[in-house]
Amino acid sequence: MVDVAPVFPRAEHAQLDRAGWRGKLSATALLVLVPLGVFLAYTSMSTVEMPLRRPGYATLVLWSALLVMFRWRRLKVPSRTAKAMLWWVALLVGYAAISTLQPIIYPGYIAGDAASLLLPMFYLLLAYSAPELFEGRTTAYVLGGLMGLAACVGALSPDYAGRFEPPSVLLITMAWVWLVKSGTGLGKVLSWLCLLAVFALAFESQKRTHVVVFFIAGAVIFIVKRRTGLVIAATVAAVLLVAAYNDLYRPIDFMGMFSDTRFKTLTEGQTDTSVENRYLEAKDAIRTAKDEWTGFQFVTGYGHGATYKPFYSYIDRTVTDDMRNHNIHIGPVLSFFRYGLIGFSIFLWLCFAIFREHIRLRRRRYGPTGPELFYVVGMGMYLLDFCVRNAIVDPGFSLTIAGFLYICRRRTRLGGGKSSPAERRTVVQSLEAC
Repeated sequence: MVDVAPVFPRAEHAQLDRAGWRGKLSATALLVLVPLGVFLAYTSMSTVEMPLRRPGYATLVLWSALLVMFRWRRLKVPSRTAKAMLWWVALLVGYAAISTLQPIIYPGYIAGDAASLLLPMFYLLLAYSAPELFEGRTTAYVLGGLMGLAACVGALSPDYAGRFEPPSVLLITMAWVWLVKSGTGLGKVLSWLCLLAVFALAFESQKRTHVVVFFIAGAVIFIVKRRTGLVIAATVAAVLLVAAYNDLYRPIDFMGMFSDTRFKTLTEGQTDTSVENRYLEAKDAIRTAKDEWTGFQFVTGYGHGATYKPFYSYIDRTVTDDMRNHNIHIGPVLSFFRYGLIGFSIFLWLCFAIFREHIRLRRRRYGPTGPELFYVVGMGMYLLDFCVRNAIVDPGFSLTIAGFLYICRRRTRLGGGKSSPAERRTVVQSLEAC
């Protein structure tokens, strides 16, 4: 990916945007995406118990590690990236040692937490042997199709309360990117139908975070694309869309339209038990840190597999026989409790990096290319999701953060806006040759 938009005329930038996507689909990309899609479809079924999900996740991580080993000789990792990966592995190993200082050790939790932090690195390594994993147009279509299939499987297998797994954050972002990047005619019609289908699945799933992410993703993409005026129009249209979708034939009641959904507690001023439980989990984690940690653990945290005493947030299905709990929904608190100030600093750095990339994309004269828009905005939406849900264990999050780091690392700049038309044509031709 080459960041040459500031010095390209509009027509040439459109050509560059098309060239920014690689057209082919390699066997490596297919071997990464198909198991990922199968896992997402499998875990989207509400009938699948959590103990069965963990072996599936472990299988996915081991499969990715085997692919890295198989492609090892073809990896072309930049030296700075390779050093950063070595530091990351060393940090994870160090935290494995710190984990032994916990009062009660759960090897399964330790292995699971470490694996969830290794999976993004495996995806990033594979991208350096098969760049089309994050730059391929066909790869993006395959990924979208697999995530769409997983969302449909979830919708067909709701739980006893009628809720089901919503479309992934990455699929929501992909639907918006397809809309703004599609041309006219049939492509635009299909992109609108896809966007409406994703919205319907998100709304019917009764998972409020994904409905909120749906609208924020659209607003961010339009702002980055310098279409701020459309954000206002889209907001009005969004309200009308929710109202029309909820009750098409009766007069619109903007507060009552949520009466049959999980938004009811918010619109009627009631206490939301789901939000309250998340707050109580965080309160218990901080309470445990105050009671059990020594001085240096405020810097390092408890390490992988950290558990806390559920004093306020007792939920029977997540509490161990030793009266400990591993589950923390609020991401920033999770980062601090497991990895201390070091982990919380990494979280803040990631927030800054994502915000910086959004600003850079908006300031560019002719806007972002497709892969940049997809992974930068997608990472921003996962960051919002992470604030209310542990997204680290989501393989879609692992793929997105790997794509975000890959796209940012591959960016180079042509200086000063002084490139000649011949130089610009050379860049475009070299990209098209990919």
